[in-house]
Amino acid sequence: MEPEDVSAAAVTRRRFVTTAVLTGGLTLGAAGCSWHDPFAGSTTPATASARPSADVALAVRAAAAIAAARALAVATTTAHPPLAVRLAGFAAMHTAHLEALARAVPAHVAHVDPTAAPTGVPVHGTAAVELARVQDAERSLHDTLTALAMTAESGLFARVLGSMAAAISQRLVVDAG
Repeated sequence: MEPEDVSAAAVTRRRFVTTAVLTGGLTLGAAGCSWHDPFAGSTTPATASARPSADVALAVRAAAAIAAARALAVATTTAHPPLAVRLAGFAAMHTAHLEALARAVPAHVAHVDPTAAPTGVPVHGTAAVELARVQDAERSLHDTLTALAMTAESGLFARVLGSMAAAISQRLVVDAG
């Protein structure tokens, strides 16, 4: 296999794992966990209680961090249109992750809007400087998601956060190539 074939296969495997985890993995209500099942109409203790579970609080923190990274990628693309193709993958990935988290966070806890237009992100540097800034932000987001995964109460939710972090790692590898 040629090196470019290996990275394409890695991206495909990662996309498969991420999709499998996100589409089939958040069904925790039946197991008695306090995570809201975003794919069923039922509620779990997280949606019924006034105090959200620790995992819901982690999901809200993850969503905020992902939204900030997405906002930076979009703002950088707006300020430097030649970077649009290069940064489109980051923005799309973050939108998908936000959509998954939006379905999982009970509305009475927080509103996670994956379609919200990013605001207030200053972009003043050259394209090269801002690209480096986006890459640094992505590495920081990876570390944040990894740390959140390490503190998740649910192993399944930890895997979801870990797969989001892995997707960022893979996107950075693809971006560097």
